Amino acid sequence: MTIEYKRSDLYVHRRIGDENLLISLQRTNVSPMCELTPTAADVWASLSTWMTKDALAAMLSAKFDVDRSQAAADVEIFLHQLESMTALTTREVVGHE
Repeated sequence: MTIEYKRSDLYVHRRIGDENLLISLQRTNVSPMCELTPTAADVWASLSTWMTKDALAAMLSAKFDVDRSQAAADVEIFLHQLESMTALTTREVVGHE
């Protein structure tokens, strides 16, 4: 069983000047806005469709020429942050590996 991730409709990404902002569309959110690094903004853009951690790590590794294990660790941290903000949707896919 594989877990796939997709960005939630509860947040939008906006680029304002040199800043990448993730903005909550919910008034009840304690942190209505946070700044994303360029790398995190690329991951957020990739999450417009269902993605696995491995696919995200491969994308980062290729695009930024970083070690695959470091990319995987960075993806893990960022996905956990998005989950804690309710900015991420997950699903389990059987037989997709």
